[in-house]
Amino acid sequence: VEAAVAAAHKAFETGPWPRMKASERAAILLKAADLIEVRLEEIARLDALESGKPIAQARGEIGGAVDIWRYAASLSRALHGESYANLGDAMLGVVLREPIGVVSIITPWNFPFLIVSQKLPFALAAGCTAVV
Repeated sequence: VEAAVAAAHKAFETGPWPRMKASERAAILLKAADLIEVRLEEIARLDALESGKPIAQARGEIGGAVDIWRYAASLSRALHGESYANLGDAMLGVVLREPIGVVSIITPWNFPFLIVSQKLPFALAAGCTAVV
């Protein structure tokens, strides 16, 4: 775990991910969604074997995960700050939305791919790195 966190921290501090344009991160997340979709049957089979659920249920979950990755990609383009000019004379409030660092994600055995897909792409969309 320590090695994984250290690698994710190094990637955050020195790698390109948190400094990429939102459009670049979105393109990569969309590509990930496409790859998941192409390998849906294989991933569903592995998910069913790992969790013991019916293959039809696993297929549905992986298909839903594809949509989640695409949604997260769209949100990466919508991350923006805010400004508040109504705070009083000569005052301006500014909210910056910036990547915060390494995100740790723990997933349960019964929905391994779906739940990681409910968390990981959003952390990546925001520019964070992750340990899963």
